[in-house]
Amino acid sequence: MFWAVAPIANITYVVGICFLKAGTSYLQQGGGNVPQEETESIQTHWGSVSKAMRSLYMASTGGENWSDLAEPLLPVGLFFYMLFLLYIAFFMFVGVNTVTSLFIEATMNTADKDWRMVVREEMQKKNATSRRQNNCSSLWTNILWGM
Repeated sequence: MFWAVAPIANITYVVGICFLKAGTSYLQQGGGNVPQEETESIQTHWGSVSKAMRSLYMASTGGENWSDLAEPLLPVGLFFYMLFLLYIAFFMFVGVNTVTSLFIEATMNTADKDWRMVVREEMQKKNATSRRQNNCSSLWTNILWGM
């Protein structure tokens, strides 16, 4: 499970840094010309690595509407807005399917072990029954031939 989550966390970290750098550069280049609402929105969602990663996590898991988180990136640049959409698509299709497949694989392994255990128990019962039948038939053979 760790090896499935680690690449997703690394991708989230790298994409978060991209958005942090883009937002910071946009605010620095804009100087005082950036509207206060845009500045606050960028700083709230993309103002640090932890905020950016949290925003990406919330957008990809349904904690917050992803369109609300993508809106501050539109004035930063269309490239970053599209990168955000690509990240969401990646997470929804690749990330979720990877984690789901791990759970399904673990369930299948458990079911396979259960099936093997049932077969083993049935074989033991069959062998025990067969031994009892052999003991009974040899007993009757000894009784009949011994008479």
